[in-house]
Amino acid sequence: MERASMLLERCASRRSRRDALHKEKWALQLELDRFLRVDQIEERERTSGADTIEYERAILDAAAEQSIEEKPETRGGAVEGPHEGSCRFRLEPADGG
Repeated sequence: MERASMLLERCASRRSRRDALHKEKWALQLELDRFLRVDQIEERERTSGADTIEYERAILDAAAEQSIEEKPETRGGAVEGPHEGSCRFRLEPADGG
């Protein structure tokens, strides 16, 4: 009888340990799945170029500013934006002439 009691106690102890390991495995599996999903999303963004959009926009803005600074002869003429034909407006001289 004592032997059966020891075996049941050992079985309960091992079952408890197994359950704890099973919970830890599921927590780690969820963390891994979450990581892989985020990595997959980031890879799609890299492939599509989404990670360079702000950089490219900054380059276009800087180029537009530089082209405006380099063309003082455009006073009174048409000024184009960074993409040809994308933006046209007339600058009139301040003296009204």
